[in-house]
Formats: sequence, structure tokens, C-alpha cells
Amino acid sequence: MSSLFDAATKAFVKQRRKILSKKIYDRHNGVVQAGPYKNMKLGDVSNVSQGPLGIKVLGLYESPVVNKISSIGSFDDLINFGAADGYMALGPLFNQSCSRSICFELTEKGREAIKRNAELNKIGNNVEIRGPADANTINNLKELEINPSKSVVLCDIEGDEFKVFTKELFDFLQGATIIIELHDKLMKNVILSGKT
Repeated sequence: MSSLFDAATKAFVKQRRKILSKKIYDRHNGVVQAGPYKNMKLGDVSNVSQGPLGIKVLGLYESPVVNKISSIGSFDDLINFGAADGYMALGPLFNQSCSRSICFELTEKGREAIKRNAELNKIGNNVEIRGPADANTINNLKELEINPSKSVVLCDIEGDEFKVFTKELFDFLQGATIIIELHDKLMKNVILSGKT
């Protein structure tokens, strides 16, 4: 009985969070209210979940990552592996911290959301939208003529970061600022080592 109650409570909380998120979104017409991405507009379709939409509008979404990117200053390219709806990839372009945003996104729904959000903010001409980060990623980046020493790489790909970041990719990105959101709880028998 306890597990049934726990499951019902979890479902209720999740639904309530989505309802509150939508109310916040509606109250502010999808415009980010605070933080480095203030005044950026967001479409009402999120690639991952509607739950975080409200905290994105409030400017609170993943604030340590947003603040880290903002602290870097100006750079040429933001390269985002796992760009979802484009919030993290488009923010630095919107606030003119970077000149171009290169989005790698697995899902068609996500790629459409990125495109829609870029158009809402009139920055679509400076956005490159690609499929998933995979073995062809280096070729994609070479084709786009990125300069790693003037690039910031953000990776949030739910555990696949250990598959994407090969020695070859690290070598290619030499000099870039790389921010990886680790999902180590999804990984078994992974040993992290290296210099910081």
C-alpha cells in the first residue's frame, strides 16, 4: 500500500509542478524575467518536460551553469550537445555573449523547439541546428570552422557524455572551455580520472 501511495504522491507532485510552471509561463508571456537571459522569449513547447518552463521564465533554471557561461565574457561559438529546447544554447547568443550557437539535439521535437525559440528572438540566422552528437561531431564542427580557443562547449546528454567525449573529440576541442553535466547515477562501473 505504501508504494502505491508513494507513486500517487509523486504523480500528483509532478502534475502540480507542470500546472504551476504553465501559470508562471502564462503570467509572463514566456519572457525570461531575470538573470543573464532576461527578456529572452520562450515558446510554450519544451522538449524535455513542461515542469522546468516556469523556472526558465523566472531566470532560475540551472543558474550555476548559466552564471558560469556568463562569467566567461565574450566568445565566438557556444556548442551545445543536448540542446533540448535551446534555452541554454540561445541565451548567450541572445545576450550577445557569443556570435553563433551550434546546437546538437537528438530529437526532432527538440530541433523544432530550438528553431522556434531562435525565431521568436530574431536570432535564427546565427543558429546552427544539427542532429545528435555522435561519431560525426568532429566533422560537423570542422565544417562549421569553429575555433576551439574561442568556443564554449556545453554538454547535457543524460549519461552519453562518456560516449561522446572521446580522446579524439577532446584533442579537437583543445583550448575550448568545456562544461559537462555529469549523469553518473546513470552510469555503472565508470571510473573518472584526470587532471583538473
